[in-house]
Amino acid sequence: MKGWRVALVGDPLQFSAVGRGGMFGMLVDTFGAIELERVQRFEHAWERDATLRMRRGDVAVVDDYEANDRLHGGTTAQMERAAVRQWLEHRTNGDTVLLMAPNNEAVERLNQRCQQQRINAGDIDDAGSHVCAGPYRIRCRDEIATRHNDRRLVTDRGEMIRNRATWTVDHVHPDRSMTVTGQHGTVRLPASYVTDHVELAYACTDHGAQGRTVTAGVLFIDRPTDVRNVYVAMSRGTTTNEAFIAITGEQCAADVFAQCIASDWIDQPAHIRQAEINDMMLHRPGLLDGAEVRRLLEEKFDIIGFIERAEATVARYPTELQTAVRPRSRLASSSRRSLPRRRSSLNGTDHSIAGDMRSRSSMPSGTCNNFLVASLAPRDSATPPTRRSSI
Repeated sequence: MKGWRVALVGDPLQFSAVGRGGMFGMLVDTFGAIELERVQRFEHAWERDATLRMRRGDVAVVDDYEANDRLHGGTTAQMERAAVRQWLEHRTNGDTVLLMAPNNEAVERLNQRCQQQRINAGDIDDAGSHVCAGPYRIRCRDEIATRHNDRRLVTDRGEMIRNRATWTVDHVHPDRSMTVTGQHGTVRLPASYVTDHVELAYACTDHGAQGRTVTAGVLFIDRPTDVRNVYVAMSRGTTTNEAFIAITGEQCAADVFAQCIASDWIDQPAHIRQAEINDMMLHRPGLLDGAEVRRLLEEKFDIIGFIERAEATVARYPTELQTAVRPRSRLASSSRRSLPRRRSSLNGTDHSIAGDMRSRSSMPSGTCNNFLVASLAPRDSATPPTRRSSI
């Protein structure tokens, strides 16, 4: 009897839940998991391998990023401007691009710089109506993100407003509400929602970028961070991923990047912390290690597949047997129906032979022989048999 099976899918080395988290990673460390090892996203072969090494905290991978001119260093203001220029260049070329930073303060500054770039280019009218939303002044043609799920607000396509959905402002109304258009249609956002739950969407945090795929990724780092913030941000772009890093003193961009890869600030479950304090193995006693679990799971799936194929074959046998027996049954039935007719024909032949024998017994000897010859001659012969006169 078959039952339900739950499959947990994810990456324990990316961001976990906000707040207490780390349970998925603990399950993987404790029970093992089947892992996907081939990276499909990147165009460059070196970057496919580099992201896997960075994911595991291998600081030597910094050399690969530096050799391919993916790391840039300077003052905070210089790197902000450089990151925004790179973002604007990709947009101008028609690429999809993500501008990211590990913290909200940096994202606010990047958003304001990007908006100013669009104002300078004439894409946005600085003298037009605007609405204040947090630190931002949002104008017509700005790109925004909604940050709160609201089922009461529905687009013209019947879709609710979702957190982190992106929109373009079509019109700013006198009552400070806004008409916006996004992937799921057009909707008018009331002033209260705009004030509390709308922000510019030119840049986002690394958390907000997780799960997205674009042509180019641009990461701005202005303070120490950890490997997850770097790994997630530097694996969004299929063609290129670059980091613009604020440095001080004798530091260089590669040094700061290596420090980030070597750090992991993710929250861990209490079980893991207790095991670390007591110098215990993460693996529970009595359980197989991850490699052995994976091997046994693969064998289990092979056996289940063999059983399912065997059951399907057995299920076909009654139908195939019925198909094979059906012609034989029809032949037997036909034979039974024709048996009386054949028996009647045989009886008629018996009576004819008996009559012929009686007639022959009353004939003279020579006549009898001639009659016998005539009886044995082929019935379809064109020339009738010749009777000989007895002498």
